[in-house]
Amino acid sequence: MYSKEMFIKSISKDEEERILISVQNNFEAQLKEDKVKSEIKKMVSEVLGDDFSQLEIGKNVLRVSVNSNPDECISKINNYIDQMLQMTDQFMDQMNDKEDSN
Repeated sequence: MYSKEMFIKSISKDEEERILISVQNNFEAQLKEDKVKSEIKKMVSEVLGDDFSQLEIGKNVLRVSVNSNPDECISKINNYIDQMLQMTDQFMDQMNDKEDSN
């Protein structure tokens, strides 16, 4: 079973009302890749819709600027991550069931 803590240290907001998503240190290398940066921006933009303004990617922190309601946006991000983890668990369970039946 996957947990959010395997990937994310914390999700909070700073004094400028930006959403800070701190990822585990072992993802630093991936955050440097242009393709990964593009995919992250696409996902955040889709999850937040019109609330999304800008994404900055640091060493192991994503800074998401939003137009309004940062607390609501944090909830949207958390819900999305939870859904993705749940889907991943279901997929892995299905794969294990297929292996067991072979």
